[in-house]
Amino acid sequence: GDGGRKRVHCAVTRRRKEMASWLWGRDEGDCATQAQVKVNKFRRITDEAQRAVLLADLRDLAQRPQTHEIVGTLIPDLFSHLKGTKDLESHRAATEILAAVVKPTPSGEAAGGEAASGRAAHVPLVNTEAVAKKEDNIAVLLEAMGNGDCYVRYSVCQLMEHLITNGKLMFLQGCVLSQPMGVSRLMDVLRDRRDFVRNEGLLLMIALCEGNQEIQKITAFESAFETCFDIIHEEGGNDGGVIVLDAIQLMKTLLRGNSSNITYFRELRCMEKIPQLLKLEGSDNWILTDVKQRIVVAALGLVRQLVPRHSAVFADNQKILHKLSVTDDVLKLALGRVNSLSIRTAALQVLADLLAGDGRNDVTTWFSAARVTLASATTGGPSQQAAAIHRLITVLLESGDPGEQFAALVAFRCYMRDNDEGQIAIASTFTPSPHDEMEPPPSLTSTAEATQPITSTSIGRQLLANVFSWGECIGQSGERVRKAWFATMATAEILKSNDSKVFSIQVPLHLPVPGQEQETLMSKTLRNLHELCRLKPVQGKSFPGDCKVLVASFLVLLCTWCYQCPRAVKELLEGASNIPLLIELTIHPQQHLADSHVQGLAAILIAVCLAFNPDDEEGHAYSVSKLRGLLLDRVGKEKFTSALNKMRKSYAFIAAEQDEDEDEDEEDDDDDDDDDDDDDDDDD
Repeated sequence: GDGGRKRVHCAVTRRRKEMASWLWGRDEGDCATQAQVKVNKFRRITDEAQRAVLLADLRDLAQRPQTHEIVGTLIPDLFSHLKGTKDLESHRAATEILAAVVKPTPSGEAAGGEAASGRAAHVPLVNTEAVAKKEDNIAVLLEAMGNGDCYVRYSVCQLMEHLITNGKLMFLQGCVLSQPMGVSRLMDVLRDRRDFVRNEGLLLMIALCEGNQEIQKITAFESAFETCFDIIHEEGGNDGGVIVLDAIQLMKTLLRGNSSNITYFRELRCMEKIPQLLKLEGSDNWILTDVKQRIVVAALGLVRQLVPRHSAVFADNQKILHKLSVTDDVLKLALGRVNSLSIRTAALQVLADLLAGDGRNDVTTWFSAARVTLASATTGGPSQQAAAIHRLITVLLESGDPGEQFAALVAFRCYMRDNDEGQIAIASTFTPSPHDEMEPPPSLTSTAEATQPITSTSIGRQLLANVFSWGECIGQSGERVRKAWFATMATAEILKSNDSKVFSIQVPLHLPVPGQEQETLMSKTLRNLHELCRLKPVQGKSFPGDCKVLVASFLVLLCTWCYQCPRAVKELLEGASNIPLLIELTIHPQQHLADSHVQGLAAILIAVCLAFNPDDEEGHAYSVSKLRGLLLDRVGKEKFTSALNKMRKSYAFIAAEQDEDEDEDEEDDDDDDDDDDDDDDDDD
């Protein structure tokens, strides 16, 4: 009747006013008052129907941050109500309220100045503690998820994510593990056909599995890998959206540092599904959406998790990935001119992992003969092919991004490691040819590269041309100084096998000319080190930093060359001024060379010369006994060990050690033992 319509009209009008007040930020005090009234009333009444109505009102009020402190006092009552009622609407309202009151308040959202903002940020933490006060509360939430309602599942997922954000990850992990069906309940959410629920479940599982191998294993055995690949397929593979990215991220989290899950992933034959995530088609080489770039980078990260270095699963997974042609796909992404720096850099990192291993293996053999197709630099132009190792050197020297250059250097290092055949093959290209004398080394700029690819005999010559190019760029071009540094580091990687060290000692840098003395690679390296140390700073130029970097790179090259190679040590000691220079760099370097790394590396090179000195005859100027005596007289034990320790305690050195530890988690204990041995060596 008319009375009924009037009551409905009044209720709608009142609701509109409340919504307008909420939208425009009015009556904040009234909201807090209303919340307090309803909280008190909820505690007094026991009728389930009346409580359901109050919960609906409190759910609306809980959307206002200024009510969270008051509504948060009701948390124990809400869990008691959830545990004792089967009413679906009550479950929905209660879980939504709980998720709202523990949600972190983003900075800037709270009104009322700095004090109010600080209080607003503190309230969710207080409410989080109230939720975490009883482990049974998490069991209640997991039980509520079992009813299959999409809104309850969504709210519980959000609530748990907020708990993790507020610092309760380990508490939540413990509670989930203590429940017989805890992980199963959460995995049911991932299999939910309603996208918004499934997507929220993905985010929760990514966060929950972090750093807990037990949860990772249970999640994997609950068909997590198969479920993730099903989601990826449904969403369109690497052409999909952020959900594909989340599914890959979850798999990465399950595999990270977990050899059991890595083996299980292989046994499920999930590796066969990876190549499709790495494929780029047609215009993808030139135009990539941001999401697709992130998906491909994430897929490359997934490959990295499957080949953790120095682990029991590395060799088997390396062979399988190579058999599945994942190495070919990675090579195209790393070196094939894909128009995405993030993809190229990530692919180079994966290539390094795939090339790693003990000595020459199937992948290093493949890489030595592999060729990469280069898309044309202009749309519609012809594509080219280049040897993979030549293209890798090109990227290492010519990329404009230091991160990409470093990734290329690491890949080159992994290819060279314990690869005596590869080292001697590239060392043989240090020698000049008539062609080198007639024409300068080919330019590798992006413009020239298309018409002048590196020839099969030019790798070594090109590296040396950049190693000794510092005179043209020091104090002027930071990019060219960086190129010289990378070239020197790559040359050091070539000189790690005894064969390549001995071969390179007498390598001439020019064809014989009648009446002129031949300059060898060793003699020119030492001469350049002397020249760098004699240079004087020029005002207005970035000289000191450049000089330190280049001197350090030459010292690294000489340390690598002389280590375990008496013939190289003998060649270095033949120059009467070499040891005095190293002593000066160790204890009294010039001001522009005063650097812990330069001093430490110079000390290491002296120690290498002492350890591998082949001359123990008294008549030799730098016999073992004379060199030891000179070291004690001119440097002294304290100054010598101080130079080493300063380098080891530098921020850069410690950061490098930490990065290496992350790559070699399996060898943590061995690294500790090595550090102890190094301390003993320093004392000696």
